[in-house]
Amino acid sequence: MSAKGEALVGIEEYITDTKGIGGRLRKSPEDFRVNEISLPPKEVPGGKWTIATVTANNWETNRLVRFMSKKMRIGRDRIRFAGTKDKRAVSTQLMAIKAPIGTVQALDLKDVEIANQSLAGAALQCRVQFGQASLGQFCCFFTFHDEVSTIGTASGIYGP
Repeated sequence: MSAKGEALVGIEEYITDTKGIGGRLRKSPEDFRVNEISLPPKEVPGGKWTIATVTANNWETNRLVRFMSKKMRIGRDRIRFAGTKDKRAVSTQLMAIKAPIGTVQALDLKDVEIANQSLAGAALQCRVQFGQASLGQFCCFFTFHDEVSTIGTASGIYGP
């Protein structure tokens, strides 16, 4: 980015005068991976909520949920998740969907994989709600002269 472009987005100063190394962070969504680690709820035969592991490539979470609800013809409020994830990433998280398991299995969206479906009694019992604490793993890749390197991974508990 040029100095003029940096000024437009609010970058005015650097801590050091040292020139950068010339690489690129997050050249593609696959360069940043977010894996939410949640304990799936206990399966309840005949439960009303389908619990699924959802992996999305380059989808902002709220937009994904909006598209999922339209495709399944259910209200957006019938899909629960613990937190929003980066759009420009490959993110994996647990979702609770108040819909029959067959409806969730039939869902077909570009760059979205839905796996490990099971039934639970209620979203409150399964603790898949916005703001629930969960363990997250993050991995970021760096591209320098078309060579990709892992520059870091982190894990921690996120949420209230």
